[in-house]
Amino acid sequence: MASLNAILPELEANWPNLRVLKTEHIGHATQITRDQVSQGASVILVMGGDGTLNEVVNALGENSKTPLGILPSGSGNDTAKSFGWPEDNKGQVRRLLNSQVKHIDLGLVVSKTQKRYFLNVASCGISAVIAKNMREQERRTRASWSYYLQTVKAIWSYKPTQIRANLDGKNILHPDCSLLAFANGQYFGGGMQIAPGARFDDGRFDKIAVSKMGLGFFLRHGMSVYRGKHLDLPQVYKMRGRVALVESLSKEPVYIEADGEDAGELPAKFEILSRCLPVLI
Repeated sequence: MASLNAILPELEANWPNLRVLKTEHIGHATQITRDQVSQGASVILVMGGDGTLNEVVNALGENSKTPLGILPSGSGNDTAKSFGWPEDNKGQVRRLLNSQVKHIDLGLVVSKTQKRYFLNVASCGISAVIAKNMREQERRTRASWSYYLQTVKAIWSYKPTQIRANLDGKNILHPDCSLLAFANGQYFGGGMQIAPGARFDDGRFDKIAVSKMGLGFFLRHGMSVYRGKHLDLPQVYKMRGRVALVESLSKEPVYIEADGEDAGELPAKFEILSRCLPVLI
């Protein structure tokens, strides 16, 4: 993970007008980004985890002219891992300074209560419960181990539901659905390779549905998700598309997370916005 003190001199040497602004509360990264863009910032560098990065992306939106640079230093860093970003300080700075601006896809989820962009993965079902628990707990252990423990804990109480999705005009019913993910990047959940074939610039998301994910299923096959070897399992369903309208057919609410952040509950629209976000890669 990046350390500010270790890399600041080299960053300042390459960006003489660099300003370092620290977040103080939830939503502060969004506010800071909007302020800096309005003041003519030439680039926004984000040092933090997936939550901080998501706040910045929601300030930049789909019409940004200001490039985004990533210096991962959070607990999960799934987005950076999806980009193949190095973990060491020197590697991160070297890649950042040798990067070029590339326009990548941006995800958008719109529920009844929220409109939220996501850079990496948005999902509903048990993953949203786990993400909520992760936001609330003190992260005293490594993120991958914390996510694993929270997943096992959530499976005990989570009841799969019936979900209907219309993907690019095709209706698909997912009975006993435990997890439905829309992936722009490959990794989520503290290192799970949920969508090994996902790309940030192909104009589509990978839709991954997992049904009847009981504790026995997870203990037998859970580690295969970390290696991206789960797509051939009979309880896993994959499609690719651009726009999905998703609703739950049960009475119980089904919650949504986007890059680990709260995004409301079903029904919702998930959409990929093609090559609209400039990023230093």
